[in-house]
Amino acid sequence: MNMVRFAVLSDTHLGCVQLGLTQRFYDFINAFDEAISKIIDYKPDFVIHAGDLFDRAEVMPQAEAKAVAILKKLADAGIPLYIIAGNHDLGPSRYGTETRLDAFEMAGLLKVLGKEHLYIEELDTEIVGIPYLNERLVENRKVLLSVRPKRNAKCKILVIHQAIKGVINFQPSDVFVDLGEIPALGFDVVVSGHIHAPLARNVGNTTLIIPGSTERWSLDELEDKGIWFVEAGANGHVKAQFVKLNVRPVLHFEVDCTGLAPKDIAPMVKDKINEKIIPGAILRIVLTGKLREPGTVDLDDLEKQAIKRGALDVKIVNTLQSGDLFPGAVSIEEVSKDLSAFFKSCLVGLGYNEDVATRRATLMDYLVGALSGKEKPETILDLLLKKMGVGEGWK
Repeated sequence: MNMVRFAVLSDTHLGCVQLGLTQRFYDFINAFDEAISKIIDYKPDFVIHAGDLFDRAEVMPQAEAKAVAILKKLADAGIPLYIIAGNHDLGPSRYGTETRLDAFEMAGLLKVLGKEHLYIEELDTEIVGIPYLNERLVENRKVLLSVRPKRNAKCKILVIHQAIKGVINFQPSDVFVDLGEIPALGFDVVVSGHIHAPLARNVGNTTLIIPGSTERWSLDELEDKGIWFVEAGANGHVKAQFVKLNVRPVLHFEVDCTGLAPKDIAPMVKDKINEKIIPGAILRIVLTGKLREPGTVDLDDLEKQAIKRGALDVKIVNTLQSGDLFPGAVSIEEVSKDLSAFFKSCLVGLGYNEDVATRRATLMDYLVGALSGKEKPETILDLLLKKMGVGEGWK
């Protein structure tokens, strides 16, 4: 049986500077480079990228230059790459629908799906790509659920970048397509980006492949990262193999401090760090439980010690409750004085890059300011738009 052989990847997020660290910028570049090298060795008929090639629509020139160099290796090997735009690739629609991906297509480095059904005659393969659709607009569900193949090809592939209920727990407003709705679309393979944990499973007569991200975009992503090699033949026969990438380890562990005094925590955490540390790893430590008495927990010295021992970075998330649950409670006006820095620190600790954390923290700070009565705009929306630099003519 002649099989169609292709490689699948997604959510490369080139240009991501996680935790504000230069090393993390290169981690995302290196993961993409490794993925493309493995693909070239595999010698597939083509490659599918399911969106979020870049971390931001306004691409860093350094990330763009690295992407060109890596994609040129794929083009020189004679392997075509078909891609859709993910939510991170899309810019403000008021400026048009073009993305940086279109410039890469004009340079001959890839082909952007979404304008038409692609039919590869020599492979008898039809590929349909739908760029990211806003998951909160009901009419967009109709767009996706109405898509069907136009040919009775040997291999029919749909590429999307959406949330899928039944695969991962999303908030109800984020759910875009139900897992059970996929078989009715009539494709042999559905590839979906957007979800960062890799998965391949049969759903009726369809094989769903979620490539996952090629690096840990969030420090909560502890699963393996990689790409997929796929073989597809007639009658819906599909075989998918996950190929692991060598990415920077993130060590996540919790320390239960229930019943301890604040002074007892640092030695316990120090022992955990000594036990868990791997050179070059990022450590994410979550302190849980309820202390027997209120007090201050100073962990700055522990972070410095871990970095001296070879950790790239350490994030300690403090969820502790004290014996007196709210010792020295203050008013929201007092708390909001320096909330922007506090919010930014929390967001960076969760894995957001520096730029995104700064912007979101600023909006959260001003929202609290509005709720506390510190500022009295016509509406909270007006305040947020003002702080974002949007003028009065926004309506």
